[in-house]
Amino acid sequence: MHWNLSQRMRPSMNYGWLYKDTPQEEYDRVVLHEFGHALGYVHEHQNPNGDIQWNKERVYQYYMRPPNNWDKPTVDRNIFLKYSFDQVNATAFDPKSIMLYAIPEELTLNGFSTTENSELSRVDISNVASIYPQR
Repeated sequence: MHWNLSQRMRPSMNYGWLYKDTPQEEYDRVVLHEFGHALGYVHEHQNPNGDIQWNKERVYQYYMRPPNNWDKPTVDRNIFLKYSFDQVNATAFDPKSIMLYAIPEELTLNGFSTTENSELSRVDISNVASIYPQR
């Protein structure tokens, strides 16, 4: 197969906010999360078993400002869209998943919140091991 150099060099993961002085915990969180996507995992807040009661207007305000600067369709796609059971192998909602965004309580109607997860949860490890078993 012939590879065009420009095709090989195009980025496929976004690490644009990691710098030499970025704390190690942030590196760990971002790299594990993005490699989760590379392995086929989706955001945990989009799990069909999740029941996050979003305050949609506050979510739009939050993600439409820096650093994200997302428009409404991008917020809809990245936050509110839930995958269906025929699209994913869903587990119970995992609030410790590396694939879950931090959710400030002001973005929900019932005070639900999560912190940034910087390591794989037990459920993350179990799921990866079931799909990619050791040899």
